[in-house]
Amino acid sequence: VEPALNFGDGYDYSRIGYRAAIPLAGTDGREYYLKIRVRNGDAGREKMLITNDAALDIEDMHQGDWTVRLFANPAANFRMELISRITGVDRSLIKKPTRRPSVYGETVIAIKDEKLTIDGLGFITNTYINEENKPDYAILLEDEAGSITRVEAVNKACSVDLAALRKTKYTIHQACFDFTAELSELAPGSYRMYLDIGTDAARDIFELYNYQESELPEETAGTRTYRIVKTKGHSQYILEITDSSVQAAPLQALSMGAPDSAEADLPPEEEQQASEEAEAQPEASDQPAEASPEVPAETTETEEPNENGEG
Repeated sequence: VEPALNFGDGYDYSRIGYRAAIPLAGTDGREYYLKIRVRNGDAGREKMLITNDAALDIEDMHQGDWTVRLFANPAANFRMELISRITGVDRSLIKKPTRRPSVYGETVIAIKDEKLTIDGLGFITNTYINEENKPDYAILLEDEAGSITRVEAVNKACSVDLAALRKTKYTIHQACFDFTAELSELAPGSYRMYLDIGTDAARDIFELYNYQESELPEETAGTRTYRIVKTKGHSQYILEITDSSVQAAPLQALSMGAPDSAEADLPPEEEQQASEEAEAQPEASDQPAEASPEVPAETTETEEPNENGEG
């Protein structure tokens, strides 16, 4: 590294740069998070690769039917991830004022009479969502082939003042919605679930998630069974539909489980809180609470890393 970094501790840091080539062959349908291992003589350390440099989020790459993303995931403390999927989601439509993740939460998610219903909330961080902003909500159900079924949701006013609870200047009175999908009209298979939020100034499309431990809905109607499951790595919702009279392959690459020690690699809480000074307005965590999803619970998972990306 030229010029060599000087931390004032008397050590030579002139050889700390590196280059890495990641072969994409064999990554189809898989999801990875990146770690870096450093050795210097007898000393060594391995940490998750975390960065707040937006320049490292490269454009989607395409390998045949597969879309490959290499990006710092804001919902996982900006750790670098490599994800290969068949997807029909057009990420070029996303327009956000901040890299911080958008928020989803639900009061009710249920399956009854072959209908999926959600009483939920969703908003794009650091944006206004009020009637005058013309909010538009829909949920996208994406099957294994990347084919998308778009189901419109009914936007509504929230029962509590989310802005006051989050201590933000961005009012989000109209950030709630009701959703119903007729599951009997869908073919058997596995469906990723995305929330598509749009206003006159911003738009985001992101997967529904739930970080809390909760009972997930399931129903059997005749030969068909409907249930919601969660991915292991990101706690994202998957809608599974099976039919005992039809053979259907399950969705692949649902898990990207981190080792038990993964949380120890995240930045200390005080460093994460310090990084919030770069935001226009301090806010609470982006993870909703289970009992009252309209009141995001305190957590450290979605804060930005410190400037040097240390974990």
